[in-house]
Amino acid sequence: MRSCLFTSKPAHLLRTLLWQRCPVVIQHRLVFKLSKSEETNRIRNIGIIAHIDAGKTTTTERMLFYSGFSEHLGSVDDGDTVTDYMDQERERGITITSAAVTFDWNKHRVNLLDTPGHIDFTVEVERCLRVLDGTITVLDAAAGVEAQTLTVWRQANRYKIPSIMYLNKMDKPHADFQQCLQSIEKKLHVKAMPIFVPVSCDRNTLKQIDVVGKNLLTWDLKESTNGRKFDIKKISPDVDKTLWENLINWRTSMVETLADFDLKLEEHVLSDTPIADVPAIDLVRGLRRATLDRHVVPVLGGSSLRNMGIQPLIDSVCLYLPNPSDRNFEFTKFYGEDLCALVFKIIHHKERGTLTFLRVYNGSIKAKANLFNMNQNLSEKVTRLLQIYADDFQEILSSGPGTIVCVTGLKSSRTGDTITSSQSAANRARKTLQTLQEKELRSKGHQVTQSSELSDEDSHDDDDTSEAILAGMQIPTPVFFCSIEPPSTSSQRKMEMALECLQREDPSLQVEYKEETTQTILSGMGELHLEVIKNRIIKEFKVDVDLGPLQVAYREAISGKDIVQKENLNTRIGNQHHTVNLTMAVSHNPDAEKFTHIKIVNSEEAPSLQTIRRKYIKAIENGVKAALSGGPVLGYPVIDVEVSLLDFSMMRGTSLPMISACASQCVRHALEQAGPKLQEPFMKVEISTEEEWLSNILKDLSMRRGEVESIHYRDGVRLIEVLVPLVKLRGYSSDLRRISSGSATFVMELATFRDLSFEEEKKVIDKATGFSS
Repeated sequence: MRSCLFTSKPAHLLRTLLWQRCPVVIQHRLVFKLSKSEETNRIRNIGIIAHIDAGKTTTTERMLFYSGFSEHLGSVDDGDTVTDYMDQERERGITITSAAVTFDWNKHRVNLLDTPGHIDFTVEVERCLRVLDGTITVLDAAAGVEAQTLTVWRQANRYKIPSIMYLNKMDKPHADFQQCLQSIEKKLHVKAMPIFVPVSCDRNTLKQIDVVGKNLLTWDLKESTNGRKFDIKKISPDVDKTLWENLINWRTSMVETLADFDLKLEEHVLSDTPIADVPAIDLVRGLRRATLDRHVVPVLGGSSLRNMGIQPLIDSVCLYLPNPSDRNFEFTKFYGEDLCALVFKIIHHKERGTLTFLRVYNGSIKAKANLFNMNQNLSEKVTRLLQIYADDFQEILSSGPGTIVCVTGLKSSRTGDTITSSQSAANRARKTLQTLQEKELRSKGHQVTQSSELSDEDSHDDDDTSEAILAGMQIPTPVFFCSIEPPSTSSQRKMEMALECLQREDPSLQVEYKEETTQTILSGMGELHLEVIKNRIIKEFKVDVDLGPLQVAYREAISGKDIVQKENLNTRIGNQHHTVNLTMAVSHNPDAEKFTHIKIVNSEEAPSLQTIRRKYIKAIENGVKAALSGGPVLGYPVIDVEVSLLDFSMMRGTSLPMISACASQCVRHALEQAGPKLQEPFMKVEISTEEEWLSNILKDLSMRRGEVESIHYRDGVRLIEVLVPLVKLRGYSSDLRRISSGSATFVMELATFRDLSFEEEKKVIDKATGFSS
């Protein structure tokens, strides 16, 4: 038996000894400074995602402690964690905003993002996943895959991000490693690959099998080392036959699965190599390849709160999750040696001003450099370049590809903007992409006409080209809104500035001024989201605002019949005559959900559509989006609509805004004839309760028009899955606490929109308009 002891500054001799003696999957580090010439394969950009209260922040704190980044073990309950640094996060004991922190481990630079678990702050998860290369998905070992786990997993799948599963809270009485594996495969539809299998775990001791290294790892907290020290013992059939058989079973399953994806392991299987003799390095190589290709998900167990099982988790991050070059981002080839970076987060710091978080994909960025924003089409100068350590920052001179950094001085940049080194670099990237697109068209036998090619004039206005170079991120649709009022007229401007800052920080927060009512309207993801915004305005910006009653954000849709609408615009502005003729079709399409691009229907009757220029298509799409942003019933956004362009003509000299205006008017008239109706949001709610409160909760749900989908029994509690109209869930948190004497909990997410009945729609319209129809 031997032990590995983690110290904040290990001596060179001890460090070398540990690397030589410890198994391949337990090689340890500590603080290593990466040189400028360090390759990107030493960088790991990872995030921690999970259901609420699964232990994300606690796991992050342990990783920072064992890496030597922090000198104490932060606690969510005590409010002294590194990544939950906002006052509201520490008061509420939840993560509200994502936090970035950089630490070193085993000669690797790890950029870690701790994300929220609450559905109201899902945009924080979305924008973090947009720039990450890998994730750690944390599960409660006693609960398995929960509702919000499914949501964040779908988000990660959207960006095709490899992941490691960490089963936290193995010390809980009902924790079940095997059941969690089944839950992962059944609900997430992915092959779970255990690499560290817990044999036993309680409040003071964790024993788990290192499947790859053939060792038994033991944490014993009675020795008071805060989990720094753990024992490693080689497993052999002579010492413990049962343990050896378990190891061989897990190893056999691993080799047989990975052999389908790795030729070296396939050779071992075909040559009947004994499972115990398959080299660890071959398993690591095969497992890494299968993980990067998202064929399997490595699974580990541990207990973050009890300081057990964290070191193998960080080792697995370095071994199995991708480095930036593994991700093979196609768009980087458009930039050559030029900078390509994405703005994914903006915060306002009391002392440093506006801080812009960037993921650098290509080239390098330097302090004091001039940068070009491709989305805003303007240049800005970097004042300072900063390395991120949660709410602390360290100035650096430059940063290369694959890094996550922060800059000051960018006043106009927004979340989702693409940053490059200069306007000429942006033009070169667009030109390179255009050339590749033309080659692809010619290879398919298409003729590329002059009108379909991008001129320098058009290139800046072409959304398709910009999105193909570097797409932004999906911003979720708000489901609640309310009015916000300042304490006095003199505070109006101060409130507007606060909202402007918060809207730059949080893209899911929408602010709109209603001229007819002279009210400022806030739209957000939920009650908690808007409550947090209010408290931030009061505490951070010193404006004592009031929020009006919470309202549900409905949607509008059409009844299903197709409408073909002809529209013409003929007007003179100054000396310029503007003439536009459009024919468009509006149809119901449940798969469309949110309008993105218009469908062009080519026909012999409309030959002009075959050579229509891209800037005119963009102008038409802008008009369509404006029309769909407010429907004919109550002005709510219109969804599930497909818009087709059937014919288009214009007089020479007609401006793009006139084309947009004609398109908008055409779609509005079509919507009025298409049988518009209101739709209400339905939420998928998962409630966890003890048996004695089940009947009362179900009775309450029936009064809220709830549709119970299933009731499960798991680990002594009942799990209720139910669909409930959002309008019936206002104040449900307080009501559920009252019904269950504070013992029941729930989470929810947007499931779908459904048509309102005639009676319900009439009530909503009467309430909104203030009189009976």
